[in-house]
Amino acid sequence: MKATETAAVLSPALQDYAERKFRERAEIYAPILSEIESGLSCCTQEEAVLMRFLYGTMPVRDAGEYGFEVFLSYVRHALWLRDNVEWCRRLPEDIFVHYVLYYRINTEDISDCRPFFYERLKDRIAGLSMEEAVREINYWCAEHAAYESTDGRTASPMTMYRCGKGRCGEESAFAAAACRSVGIAARQVYAPRWAHCD
Repeated sequence: MKATETAAVLSPALQDYAERKFRERAEIYAPILSEIESGLSCCTQEEAVLMRFLYGTMPVRDAGEYGFEVFLSYVRHALWLRDNVEWCRRLPEDIFVHYVLYYRINTEDISDCRPFFYERLKDRIAGLSMEEAVREINYWCAEHAAYESTDGRTASPMTMYRCGKGRCGEESAFAAAACRSVGIAARQVYAPRWAHCD
């Protein structure tokens, strides 16, 4: 996959929202704002809009803990999917930005995992309907990670893949990241069930 100027058209509403939310954080981001602005100057118009969207809506702590290039990788991959994957192209824009583009699923450590997962899944889901692809991705996730209780930290989807185990919330974040990596909108939805109470 190569990052190129995308044919995706982002709505004026999203462009305005992204700019407004980003500007609202200018004071908070003051120590790193020049670095962010420098990165934005090297982006295509669509990349810059989505980067502003991320910086304007992400947990503020993430902006200080992760570099510009990590978020840009998520943006470029999402735009590539929007241009090249039919089911992603058909998504409403709000669903696309929140459940395909967005880099965070829970409180996991952020790593550049989407292109990595895409490369492992693309041949496996080639020619399938979206519903069949979701099922196949679920099988792939089950083959690569099993349930095991872990400590209080939430492992990243890449950590799940590498170590092959994690608790239920980590398994669902892994599955959601795998779906997003191929342009299928996904998020965590679950209700905890504790055996010791109602």
